[in-house]
Amino acid sequence: MTNFSATFKALWWPKFRIANWILGLYGLMVVASVGLTGFSEGWGKVDLANSTMGVGFGLGTVVFIWLAFHTEHDLTRDSYRLLPVTDTRLYLTSLLTSFVAFGYFVAVKALVMGLGFLAGHASDLHGVLVQVWQGGQAAMGERHFFEMVLYTTLFIVVLIVWMWVMITLIHLLTTALSAVLPNVQQRIVRFILAVVVIVALIWMGKWLLQLAGPIVSGVSNNAAIALSLGILTAVTAVMAAVNVYLLQHWVEARY
Repeated sequence: MTNFSATFKALWWPKFRIANWILGLYGLMVVASVGLTGFSEGWGKVDLANSTMGVGFGLGTVVFIWLAFHTEHDLTRDSYRLLPVTDTRLYLTSLLTSFVAFGYFVAVKALVMGLGFLAGHASDLHGVLVQVWQGGQAAMGERHFFEMVLYTTLFIVVLIVWMWVMITLIHLLTTALSAVLPNVQQRIVRFILAVVVIVALIWMGKWLLQLAGPIVSGVSNNAAIALSLGILTAVTAVMAAVNVYLLQHWVEARY
């Protein structure tokens, strides 16, 4: 049976290329922004902070959607489903590689923006950091400030994973239903499934906003936030288990 390292590499490289393609597009946008400013207003007017931070909005969403699409490809194509690994390992490794690729994209883009800011506003960096630190401590105290950063980070991580798991669940349910129902019944069931999914997403959206509220306002109720994050994590884990079950018993590879 293929070990974890080999499985990770097989699933990682296509997603690594996706992230690099979008980063390349971001680099071209930065170069175009610098060139346009330099030729139209003079090179002395070029601000690397504005060029790196002012372009590329929405590329993170493109990467997220592209990786979600490729994750579904991992789970349904024979080139991956026929690997000598369990469906559980295949699914979890596919999810992990998508998250790592997305984190890689975000880290590189953040590094470029940080370097752009340093190039144009290095003298302002210390003042900005001191202001953020003092403002956070004044608003909620040092301990609560660190807790806010921790809970916000965990919230973002779990939310990203939850969205990918939800997309996979919808995809696998639709695929499983298509395999066992006639066309007419498929349309009815898909309509019902769409309604259920929309209602579930609205409910989850409201709940996530309620969860994010206390985090943004300063971690006023740490126990409640920790409980909510635990529930979201548990819901994500249950949905992931359902996805693995569907892979094992209902969804076949496409040749």
